Amino acid sequence: MVDNYLSAHASRLAFDVDLVQRYAPAREALLDVGSVPLLLTEALKRVSYDAQEVDIAPERFESFFARLNVSVAKCDIETEKLPLSDRSFGWVIII
Repeated sequence: MVDNYLSAHASRLAFDVDLVQRYAPAREALLDVGSVPLLLTEALKRVSYDAQEVDIAPERFESFFARLNVSVAKCDIETEKLPLSDRSFGWVIII
């Protein structure tokens, strides 16, 4: 399923990474909201960004996260406070 998604969205993913690199300094702390299935987050980590993930229903991909050794915070950003400390991030990505 992830392979199909990646092949269908590869050019958009590359565009998004380029956009972040243009505006956010490398090694900057990023918050990726709605991050599942983590393709953008993982791509950004590979180019030296410190990305934290939050999603409304991360349990959809728990087995995938376990293989990647990644933790995704569960949060409905419309009704809940982020379960992360204030001022932890210089940039927020919502795609």
